[in-house]
Amino acid sequence: MTAKDNLPDVRDGLTRLERVILVELARAQRELGRESVPTDLLYGRVVERCNVSVAEMQAALSRLAGRAAPRPGSTPRNTTARRRRKKVE
Repeated sequence: MTAKDNLPDVRDGLTRLERVILVELARAQRELGRESVPTDLLYGRVVERCNVSVAEMQAALSRLAGRAAPRPGSTPRNTTARRRRKKVE
């Protein structure tokens, strides 16, 4: 992947890898007839379109699921509010 591929798109903020993951996920869901798709099957489909490591793909999946830190180089939002919530709990 090139540096250009890592830039988020202006329209929706998705990188090329994230967009490929979502497209291939939708295709696999239609073909399998279910919502759940094994990660290794999805990785096989994505790697056919993008040269990506397993770690890069899992990081992108985590970002898409909302369970990971933001992209490298970006500033996390509301870090103070997160710290406050953790102290209160």
